[in-house]
Amino acid sequence: MLVSVDVYRPAAREQLKGAEVTARSDIYSLGLVLYELFTGKRPFDGKTVRHMLELQEAAQLTSMTSIAADIDPAVEKVIRRCLDPDPAKRPATPLSVLAALPGGDPLAAALAAGETPSPEMVAASGETEGLAHRYSIPCLVAIVLCLFAATLVRGSRDAMMHAPLDYSPEMLAMKSRELAAGFGYARRPADTTVWLNHRSGLLDYLAKLPRPRKWDEWLASESPIMASYRESLEPMVAQPKGVVSDTNPPPLSPGMIYARLDGAARLREFTAVPYGAGDELKEPVGPEAVFRAAGLDISKFAEAAPEYAPPVAADRVRAWKGPHPKIPGMELRVQSASFQGRITHARILFPWDKINNAGGQGQSLAATLRQVYPLIIITILLLFAALVSRRNWKLGRTDRRGALLIAAASFVLDMAGWIGEVHAVPSDDMVGLFQRAAGEALFSAAIVWVVYLALEPAVRARWPHSIVTWNRILAGRWLDPLVGSHILIGAAAGSAIWMIFSLLEPALGPKDVLGVGGSLYVALGARQWLAVLAFISGHAITIGLVGFFAIFGLRQLLRKDWVAAIVAAVLFTFFESGVTNSNQVLVMAAVYLSVYAILIFMLLRFGLVATISSVCFINGFNALLLGPDWKTWYAPSGVATLLLMLGLAFVAFWRSLGSRGLLGNEDEAGA
Repeated sequence: MLVSVDVYRPAAREQLKGAEVTARSDIYSLGLVLYELFTGKRPFDGKTVRHMLELQEAAQLTSMTSIAADIDPAVEKVIRRCLDPDPAKRPATPLSVLAALPGGDPLAAALAAGETPSPEMVAASGETEGLAHRYSIPCLVAIVLCLFAATLVRGSRDAMMHAPLDYSPEMLAMKSRELAAGFGYARRPADTTVWLNHRSGLLDYLAKLPRPRKWDEWLASESPIMASYRESLEPMVAQPKGVVSDTNPPPLSPGMIYARLDGAARLREFTAVPYGAGDELKEPVGPEAVFRAAGLDISKFAEAAPEYAPPVAADRVRAWKGPHPKIPGMELRVQSASFQGRITHARILFPWDKINNAGGQGQSLAATLRQVYPLIIITILLLFAALVSRRNWKLGRTDRRGALLIAAASFVLDMAGWIGEVHAVPSDDMVGLFQRAAGEALFSAAIVWVVYLALEPAVRARWPHSIVTWNRILAGRWLDPLVGSHILIGAAAGSAIWMIFSLLEPALGPKDVLGVGGSLYVALGARQWLAVLAFISGHAITIGLVGFFAIFGLRQLLRKDWVAAIVAAVLFTFFESGVTNSNQVLVMAAVYLSVYAILIFMLLRFGLVATISSVCFINGFNALLLGPDWKTWYAPSGVATLLLMLGLAFVAFWRSLGSRGLLGNEDEAGA
């Protein structure tokens, strides 16, 4: 049947032919309408249906710009795609048409239509410029001021900054070797290692002494840090991950030695496995050697009954009690054990030391439940995440590339951290240790992968603006101005949060009290410093993602942003040991609640990248081992951390400028 052009209606080729009509047929009709709206003419001027079909199949469209010269060529390109004779080559949905048109907001359109935008669409949305100068410059200034102020805060509040720490870890290891030789163990070890710890028990004890507290004098006589040293006549292989500790590998082989010296190289504990029969000393080592190594005067001590059985072989055990030479009211207990003339065990016991002689007693049911309960909850959540991720995968909702990148980053950071902390030995066992570490890292990466596949699509469908910069990073747009802006904002917030805590804790807690300093692990060497950086980065990504998804879940459950933010802040505060262990629970809870509220606001306002940046900088401040004195043996690691954080801040500031330049118009709109 012929149809007059007077009754012409926009219709797709398949509709005119009476074939199957799909959503892409409507796209064709949309293209017909758009063509006529922009040009005032019909794209096909057929006299009959057959004629129109011939024109459509030939795709002989009159150029739109030849009819209306001011039409954007990009608009004509989109309309021509809508009018393609092949339905498969047309845009899939009206949102796709909108996304392709210049000046459209496809992300807003997708949300309005209830559709899930693709990761590419999310990355392409949002601002293309960074922060205006009125925001970026104050952020940078705040970061710089907080970093240098942190060295002053540590100098005034950290105990190790008030102690004469003249011995580096290498020197303390050498002193430990000399001490072992003096106790009768002269054989050269095949393997040694040393690490450092803070002495929180000492600081807690000193904080309870009556005023005036002579911190500098006390810490000169009793160092606030302790060096742990181990040596062996054969390589020390610590299963399962290769990290040597006090008891791993077990001290069973003859010639194995464990010593603890304080930061001034004074003996505080010593344990050695005897060489065995046939290797006796010409002259036995007396207890005077133990007292000299400990910096104590044996004449000031009275002999007493031993308080515990030594952990190694001994044919003679003795003990003494006496006062500390400098700290008033502190009673020390010294216990020494020897075997065939060699010292096999010695320990200086302080008032806060607890000796467990109960043997292998099992833990209580309540303690067991406290350990098992989190594992059960985590297992249930992982099973749920696996089911959701499987469903998302089948429906084609997942960001498979993003999940793979995050899993790969998790694996690389875990392995980098392991390489930094493993005690490497020339042994075939290193292959097994590497395989075990790689297996654990792969398992962790697989968990990250599953959780990301399960939760990310829901965030992208309902909260995509919070992961715009995240998707730009995953797309390789590291230098994007908006990415730099969010990193800068997060760094400024993290710096401010750390500084607020550092100033509020002494104000709310006891006066005239010193605390432990930053991470001592970073001062052990470049490899350990890099390991800490890897752990900080991995922790920031994990905490950022977990916190982000948790808050998103609460937001979906509670429906209101501010209610979700308050509930999440309360939950995070409840799990903070700094609150539960504080003497002023309500005050510290209010502080932590405020800080978490700021972090959550950042997450809601700026999204995932800013939150991860904030957590990363908070952890970076915790690892900043640097005071006002930059000539100490631990200062190089602190300076390296300081320069790294400054470098990240300046790079983020530089990228946040975008195209405006440092001296550009400060009134330009920012992100």
